[in-house]
Amino acid sequence: MTIPADEAALIPLTTDAALQERVTDLLQCAFRRQWWTLYLDADDRQLPVIMPMAGYPHDPTEPVIDGSGFPGTAAQLLADRLAMMIEDLGAASVVFVWERPGSAESTPADRAWARELADACRAETVRVRAQFIAHSRGIRWFAPDDFA
Repeated sequence: MTIPADEAALIPLTTDAALQERVTDLLQCAFRRQWWTLYLDADDRQLPVIMPMAGYPHDPTEPVIDGSGFPGTAAQLLADRLAMMIEDLGAASVVFVWERPGSAESTPADRAWARELADACRAETVRVRAQFIAHSRGIRWFAPDDFA
């Protein structure tokens, strides 16, 4: 059920089922390889920011070579930037959606990114509320046991 953004912002997403329903309403299924972030406040209400990012590296442990002088991996750089976004938005947690065409089953690349980014976020004290896979036929919960 799709609802207007101003109404959606009032509804806390306190259960996993409610959060998955919201992600499904927003994204429905995969069209290309990209990564989405959604931000939640301290009451688990969605903030009015949802960000896609295409073109992220295939290997989350790839060293960053972008001229910024960041001393770490691709996953660590993203976690560092997420920490800034969380602070700027006044968010309490973030939700990741790994969009990629294909089956609902996680791939080694899905698991590597989910694991490395979750670890990097913990190091930056960024709370990851949930991770999902958007695949060709829908949205699937990506539980920590799936990428351990």
